[in-house]
Amino acid sequence: KSRYDLGREELLRRIGIFAQESHDTIVNQCKSMGSSLDWSREAFTLDETRNKAVYKAFKEMYDAGLIYRGQRVINWDPKGQTTISDDETVAEERKGVLYTFKYNADFPIAISSTRPETKVGDVAVAVHPDDERYKEYVGKEYTMTFAGCPITIKVVADAAVEKDFGTGALGVTPAHSQIDWEIKERHDLPVRQVINEYAKMTGLANEELNGKKVTEAREYVVNWLRENNLLISEEEVTQNIPTAERTGGVIEPLPKLQWWIAVNKPFTHFGK
Repeated sequence: KSRYDLGREELLRRIGIFAQESHDTIVNQCKSMGSSLDWSREAFTLDETRNKAVYKAFKEMYDAGLIYRGQRVINWDPKGQTTISDDETVAEERKGVLYTFKYNADFPIAISSTRPETKVGDVAVAVHPDDERYKEYVGKEYTMTFAGCPITIKVVADAAVEKDFGTGALGVTPAHSQIDWEIKERHDLPVRQVINEYAKMTGLANEELNGKKVTEAREYVVNWLRENNLLISEEEVTQNIPTAERTGGVIEPLPKLQWWIAVNKPFTHFGK
């Protein structure tokens, strides 16, 4: 059963039982190691007193502008149906294929990707500002159909692009890449989310892609590229695939509304 099956109250009850069992184990371990502590001052981090302190600190940080809510690409675990931190991801070395292709025959720039299924969500192609090969295209927009999906691609110049890697051009998919999201922010680009929380294609893809798992969609897009003579090369590569530590699910970068802490913002000490 998932947390949605249990409901909030039953979930919290079970968490309480688990926390108490863990507490007893930890305390016994500390005592067995000879820890000399004032056990009368022991406290549970989720009791009423500590909760009140957390709420107070949160409120003061919010009022100081140190905590804010905003959309950003995060690590989403489709198997556990939850957001996870970078520290909770485990990189697994797996074989993959780097595909080099063009969106259509008239588009002047080739790009490379190990995830061509995400390219139906592309909104731009980024090139390095100093790359002479693509300077004449910067600022131009191209509207076309890619794998049956209408897309509009704007060519932008961004210093984050490695001009000597691959074709020196990066297909920008803001909804499904943290790096691409940052490029989107710098160039005020739109966002097209084409993969959902269950690692399946969304309605923004065409009818044939809609609802397909990402692996099935990848095969569909690659076949489409071959049929239209747009696939330039395929190269087997070794990748570090991020997976969820607890479930083993492959992480899907997705845009989510989350709370964030402005760690670089100067502030005056507050509270006691």
